[in-house]
Amino acid sequence: MLEFNKIIFITENDNSEGPLAAVLCKKWLPLEKIEVESRGLAVVFEEPMNPKTVAVAETNEIEIEHTSKQLEDDDFGEDVLAFVLDEAKKQTVYDE
Repeated sequence: MLEFNKIIFITENDNSEGPLAAVLCKKWLPLEKIEVESRGLAVVFEEPMNPKTVAVAETNEIEIEHTSKQLEDDDFGEDVLAFVLDEAKKQTVYDE
């Protein structure tokens, strides 16, 4: 059985799909003891959520507040499950 304490959704900028995936995961999966978050591969400075993503979330009665965060080495560990949401970026994450 897989045991993990954190799930990370990884995207390029961490201001759209990743944070939305994290919020949906928290909402629909019973993971009280698991930290769920998102990170970006190229976050130069913190940015608010993409307004279109916020609009889609609000239309579906999902509250989302997030500021983009850079993916760091210390985000990973043996107890971390990472989902790279962009197929083309998977190798970048594995290489780094």
